[in-house]
Amino acid sequence: MIRAKKFAEQEQIQQVAMIPAKECKLLTYKLLEESFLQMQELRKSLAANVPNKTFFLFHIELDQSVILFMAAAYQTAQASWSSCSLMWRRSYSFNAGLQ
Repeated sequence: MIRAKKFAEQEQIQQVAMIPAKECKLLTYKLLEESFLQMQELRKSLAANVPNKTFFLFHIELDQSVILFMAAAYQTAQASWSSCSLMWRRSYSFNAGLQ
């Protein structure tokens, strides 16, 4: 949804995803913290005597997201390979000891 609209406010995300406000807030900030979402701050008024009305728009930088997904996939593959290799070595040394 965010990618299709380019920019979206948290309320728009909540309405489209049909999730409670609290859950939407937690998810968007978790994605922001992990750098899958970016946030842009827009001020409605620049006048000093007017209280600032600030909008926070979320957007996705697709290139950065792809890099993050690939890094996570490589880490998972490496961890999986390490654990398989360790299990194979343990099995081999155990079987070699039986002979």
